Amino acid sequence: MTRMSVALVAVLALMVATFTAKAYAQEAPIKVAKTEKGEFLTDPTGMTLYTYDRDGEGESKCNAKCAENWPPLMGQATDPDVGPYSLITRQDGSVQWSFRGMPLYRYKGDKAPGDMSGDGKEQKRKVKDKKTGAEKEVSEKVWRAAQP
Repeated sequence: MTRMSVALVAVLALMVATFTAKAYAQEAPIKVAKTEKGEFLTDPTGMTLYTYDRDGEGESKCNAKCAENWPPLMGQATDPDVGPYSLITRQDGSVQWSFRGMPLYRYKGDKAPGDMSGDGKEQKRKVKDKKTGAEKEVSEKVWRAAQP
């Protein structure tokens, strides 16, 4: 292969990669924001997106009251999957955007683009002590700012 051919192949590969990345950004309502804490996913208005540790891949367990505090990033049934971004079907039949299968949410406590007050939020739940059988309340950090 001549140097000219190698250069042409390299330029074409770069053009395809650039076009693909731009297509993802144009079709999915998700952006990557760079902050002092690293890169995080945001919605089109710059609001931080979160994942919930109790969700399964392709399944949202945040419904009803939970979804009031953590509004899902909703989509339309006709939206195409774009790279790592795809739609999942929620319990009520609506669709929600996900990143690598993990549903994405906003946090109602975030007031401005770039806020990340939901990162590391805890949720209390009751568990039984394996030794005594007694019920106790524990807190777990289950909300995380989504990172690409």
